[in-house]
Amino acid sequence: MGQAVDFQYLETFAAGDRGVVRDVLGLFLEQARAWEIGLARPDGGWRDLVHTIKGTSRGIGAHELGDVAERAETGG
Repeated sequence: MGQAVDFQYLETFAAGDRGVVRDVLGLFLEQARAWEIGLARPDGGWRDLVHTIKGTSRGIGAHELGDVAERAETGG
């Protein structure tokens, strides 16, 4: 298993601004808390939620999490 976040990717995305990197990771963690609650709900909206997790994870360089979310989304 590799790093949870590809920081080189994220720093490139943030044009090397470490403040932006911290802000993006902070927002991601806030979202992750909400995702945890959403995934625990019994309704059928989990597939939309894992789609969101997939895109958001890949957007910050958390590629392995994005891959797991994609497998969940497609029933793998």
